[in-house]
Amino acid sequence: METRLVYYVAQTVDGFIADRTGGVGFLDGLDESGGDYGYGEFYAGIDSLVMGRATYDFVRSMGVWHYAGKPTVVMTSRPGDDAPEDVRFSDRGPREVLEEVRAAGGGSTWLVGGGRLAGAFCAADLIDEWVVTVIPCVLGSGVPLASGMPATTKLELIDQASFRGGLVQLRYRI
Repeated sequence: METRLVYYVAQTVDGFIADRTGGVGFLDGLDESGGDYGYGEFYAGIDSLVMGRATYDFVRSMGVWHYAGKPTVVMTSRPGDDAPEDVRFSDRGPREVLEEVRAAGGGSTWLVGGGRLAGAFCAADLIDEWVVTVIPCVLGSGVPLASGMPATTKLELIDQASFRGGLVQLRYRI
């Protein structure tokens, strides 16, 4: 089984994955006639997920857990109550969490976010691939794509795709 960690995320043209309050309203109104922008194929190839607490809380606030059947580790110092069956909480660091996920048969893992978490995994040299879908809008401020990363991180473009509505998806290998 292939093991890889993929940071799959949408960002604005100016590099933000959420507004200052953590909202993703800039994703509302995307042209759905363009399909799912490759998400279905990506998700089918993912075995497990790692996310930060803010992302977990945001997803849970939507009322439906969209990741049933995929083991998920939420990195946090605050365990949650009433979590879905496949969710567990961990206060360990990126390397330890990824080792746990892989030891449990995690295979390909989606690093769901957010920006601080991506920066921590990148600083630990753990991200294998970045899949960044650029949404054609500008927020001006918000949550950056990644923070706390090494000053220079070189990426190799391995694929790109354009979609209706001006979306561009870039796939990089580190």
